[in-house]
Amino acid sequence: SLALPSHLTVFGNMSSFPTSVAQRFASGSTVAACIIANEVLNGKTLDTNSHHLAKKCFSVGLALKHVCVIPDQSEVIISTLRELSRKYQLVVTSGGIG
Repeated sequence: SLALPSHLTVFGNMSSFPTSVAQRFASGSTVAACIIANEVLNGKTLDTNSHHLAKKCFSVGLALKHVCVIPDQSEVIISTLRELSRKYQLVVTSGGIG
């Protein structure tokens, strides 16, 4: 099944990751970033979103523990988000199919 975990909350994109969202989590909460982008994997685009997220997390006391870059493939996206949501308290995505 391609369904996302029921406890996974979607906040929007990483470039507009708001401080108010980050503040809904306790200081020290663990965060993972999932960059969904064929263009990053093939070298056409430089990932700057993980850098932005790392700075934002640090500024509000969240612990960015993992960053991954995956292809724009729905099965890979779903399985990766399932895995990350089991390990981290907050999972932020950037990019997506398209």
